[in-house]
Amino acid sequence: MKNITPTKDQLAMRNDIIELLRKYKHLRADEILAIVSNMVGQIIALQDQRKMTPEMAMKLVVANIQAGNETAIRNSFSTTLGRA
Repeated sequence: MKNITPTKDQLAMRNDIIELLRKYKHLRADEILAIVSNMVGQIIALQDQRKMTPEMAMKLVVANIQAGNETAIRNSFSTTLGRA
């Protein structure tokens, strides 16, 4: 899976999600992870399976989790969200 440069709208969406996570920083990290993971599952279920199979979606999710982990390590992202 190749990396792409996010568009302006994609970056704006990411920033909006980060702001929303900050709003709920009083929740435990595992609660946030469970909620967001559930939403990812719902988004996967809504994909057009003629264009993206569940297997393709999971590869996309895994690749982006890995990219996010690398970014977090590089940028100390955990402190950006107010979590250690």
